[in-house]
Parts: sequence; structure tokens; C-alpha cells
Amino acid sequence: MKSIVCLVALLLLAPTLLVAQAEPRVALVASHDAPGALSAERLNRCLYRLAREWNLPEDKLPHIVVFHVSKRVADTAFIDDTLAVRRSANQRSGAEYYEVWLVGSPEGKYELGLQNVLEYHFQLTPTDEQRTKILAKVERQEEDVFDVHEGK
Repeated sequence: MKSIVCLVALLLLAPTLLVAQAEPRVALVASHDAPGALSAERLNRCLYRLAREWNLPEDKLPHIVVFHVSKRVADTAFIDDTLAVRRSANQRSGAEYYEVWLVGSPEGKYELGLQNVLEYHFQLTPTDEQRTKILAKVERQEEDVFDVHEGK
């Protein structure tokens, strides 16, 4: 009986363990006055969920820096919208990475920002219906996650 309980627990935790063991591809930079809470763990988990939904190769995922900032900081960086995506490159190595700028509360924006990066990086051309369906599914999964780093 004890081994059955352990097996069931392992099967229930397997998706969480797989996400936790994936190579981090997202770094988070947050201004002290940015409203809302967000963690690098949540961003990485969301990126890998989106990649799985689109059947993308996880070892080819791009590196992404997410800037979660206030409107004041966004103005300094000439970011006019509440969500912006930029492609950048390291001057020495030429390695490319993406920047996702989240201005204000990150809720409902970070998933779309990561989705936009994947579409550009992998040259995806989903229909609006496909995009909406995948984003809704991933957002539902994200709502169910308890993240101690965010104080939830």
C-alpha cells in the first residue's frame, strides 16, 4: 500500500519536477517600485509550458531578460506601452537574446510577452484562435501555481 501511495505521489509531482529541472532561459530584472509580484521561476515555468503546447524543442529556446518596471522606469527606457519585446545581441559574442518589458502589473502580460518571443524566434504563424486557446490554457495553469518567491 505504501509503495502505491509513493507511486501516485511521484506521478502527480512529475510535471512539476520536470519543469523545475529544465534549464533556466529567463532572467528577471525588477524595479523596486514595480507593482505586483513576479519571479524568474514563474517566468521559466511559463516559457516551458508554452514551448510544450507549441511542440517546440526546449533545447532551442531563446534566452530572455524580463524587465518588470514601473511607468517611471519605462519612460526612462523609452517604453511607451505596457508590454514591449525587443531583440538584442551581446556586442562581444554576438549571442542573441530577447527583452520583454512589462510595465505596471505583470498579470496577463508576461504570458503574452513570452508567446510573442516564441512566435518571432521560431517563426510561428498561429491564427488568433490558436494563440488565444494556448494562452488561455497556460494562464489557467499559471493561476493554479503557488509561488513562495512571490509571497502568494
